[in-house]
Amino acid sequence: MAETLPPYSRAPPGQTTLNGGSIPITFSSTHESTDDSPIEYTHSLNGGSIPLTFTSHDSSIHKPHSNIRFPQSFGIYHASGTSSDLVLALRNHDPNPLFYITTHNGWSSKPSVVLHSGGLCTSPQLATANFTSFSSDIELSILAQSTGRAITTDTMKKDRSQHACQYFTVEVGGNQTPERFEWKNSQGSEVRSLNGKRHGMKLVRARTGEVVVAWAPPNSGTRKRGKMAFLNRDALGEEFEIMAVVSILAIMEKGRRGSGGGAAAAGAAAGAASGGGGGC
Repeated sequence: MAETLPPYSRAPPGQTTLNGGSIPITFSSTHESTDDSPIEYTHSLNGGSIPLTFTSHDSSIHKPHSNIRFPQSFGIYHASGTSSDLVLALRNHDPNPLFYITTHNGWSSKPSVVLHSGGLCTSPQLATANFTSFSSDIELSILAQSTGRAITTDTMKKDRSQHACQYFTVEVGGNQTPERFEWKNSQGSEVRSLNGKRHGMKLVRARTGEVVVAWAPPNSGTRKRGKMAFLNRDALGEEFEIMAVVSILAIMEKGRRGSGGGAAAAGAAAGAASGGGGGC
């Protein structure tokens, strides 16, 4: 990824003839890193300037939003004035929601679910979920903050084996090998701790069997759609957090469409992972 770096701290001497060789130049970076690698020249330079293109290997440039951090737990609510858009907020009727979610039907060219990076529908897109026609597969994408292009993608699929679930993979903790995470129906203590309905969903790290996220639909009310909590995320990283959030939003939206909307929609999401019913 090519980018323009900040001005270098030492310019090549304008009146010196350079016949090959190298000039060490140190660059400052807002990413709290410096690059003091020599720059090699293969042609003679008699004064003047050198047009240079630099390629940065700073991995933070590729992060979707370096300042994004979801609260440990938060509510999912209907957005005011819409029938299907949502907001993530710390409480009902919060005047400053954390994130906005827009939804689009199958006739739209836009993604089925868009998680925005702020509390407005005009905030830049952070992640998307796109439903696949005639399939239960859901395409998940995390977008780069600078370009809006997808930098992480995965297809969330249903596993209809004995332990039915809906799963995705994502790199965690700096590891380049993606790990599998599974959304499963649950009536366990993790779901009950959210003080919603007893039947919700849990996100399980397949490699360890650890429950890392829980989601529960509300006991009552028409505005709240659910509550989500991270149970252990310290070593999993930002991309995991975004994938966890956008995937449950996609499951909820699938459930809403499958139930025709209304009060049953939130509860229907809990059955969406396995096609309805059950629990584990």
